[in-house]
Amino acid sequence: MLVVCLVSAALVLVVIAADLILRQQATMSQPNPLPPSSGYGVYLFVDEVTRHSTLAGRAPTNGYWLQVYITARNTGPTPLSPTYRDWEARDATGLFSAQPVQSLYGSETLYPSQYTTYWLRFDLNAAFQPDRVVLALSNGHELGVPLVGGPRRLGILVGRSGDGTNWTMTITSRPAGLTASGTMVTVLNATGETALAATALSALTYSTVRVVYVPAGNGTYVSVADRLLFGTIAYPAGYSYRISDSTTELVNGTFSG
Repeated sequence: MLVVCLVSAALVLVVIAADLILRQQATMSQPNPLPPSSGYGVYLFVDEVTRHSTLAGRAPTNGYWLQVYITARNTGPTPLSPTYRDWEARDATGLFSAQPVQSLYGSETLYPSQYTTYWLRFDLNAAFQPDRVVLALSNGHELGVPLVGGPRRLGILVGRSGDGTNWTMTITSRPAGLTASGTMVTVLNATGETALAATALSALTYSTVRVVYVPAGNGTYVSVADRLLFGTIAYPAGYSYRISDSTTELVNGTFSG
């Protein structure tokens, strides 16, 4: 009788152990949900994702370079200063993660009501193919964005100046590497005729064409928070604009309001 009880108990333990293993395998096989891309006053946008065998002449240690340009927006009241340790590339299973290379990370403070671009370079093993980048916030929460290198687009916000004399076009996101000398703006009137022929941002002068480019940075590269001012008399409501580089139409629209 004792032997039978011991055998039965052993069988129960084997069944329980097998069930735990199956549960663990099922849990590990489930993809981890992607953290939200916005929250707590911070928004993340992926501008560009590229993969390289070398980066600025430097070979990877592990297998390949993953380079990610991310624009962050801070609508909260507190400045944020994420270090390279606060960023991670992860895969959907949650089994693999990697931080950007410290020596190639440029720490930038994300001030309230500002946009900042972060260039993240990861030295990754060829077997690791991440599908997201995650930012750890100081309050313990995380934000994440999928690594989708979508079409080259320019994000803008168009409004009127306080005195009504200008349309103000503020850049909210942009592809990496966009230069002011290689980015052209064109304006058409309501009947489709050219009101402003394609002109580089860096060549615009308000006294001549009633359009001016106001960079937030040094003006060499197009940056988030750069502005374009269009005179409302020269370009009234109903006129359409188009901004493009040498290969792509980045944004188009019509002045209204």
